[in-house]
Amino acid sequence: MSNEKRTAILELIDPEAFIDSIVNQVVDKLRPLIATPATTPFLIGTREETRKILRWSMSKLDAETKAKTIPSIMRGGRRLYVIADVLDSLRAGTEAAEIEAAARQAAKQAKRKAAMGDRS
Repeated sequence: MSNEKRTAILELIDPEAFIDSIVNQVVDKLRPLIATPATTPFLIGTREETRKILRWSMSKLDAETKAKTIPSIMRGGRRLYVIADVLDSLRAGTEAAEIEAAARQAAKQAKRKAAMGDRS
């Protein structure tokens, strides 16, 4: 197509209508993504699904479950997790875990400083 034909076609199009058409098409494509909540698709997860969601090893999931750090449900010999409850439980324990981690880090630094003092 020659430049003259392109120019002629573009002159026939109302720029505002053209922009509105593009915007409407983009919004129509994005609407399903915008309307979808940013939560996990699982309301209740199996051990494997929960492990994947949390990006934990199975042994870590089992240990946290056994320690009752995260809630679970036993049903018919299967352990299930209400994902929202698991996430809420982890959020609730974050402050205490941060304090514990800071104490561990301070102890490590004190030990390192003491070891460096012994070498002098």
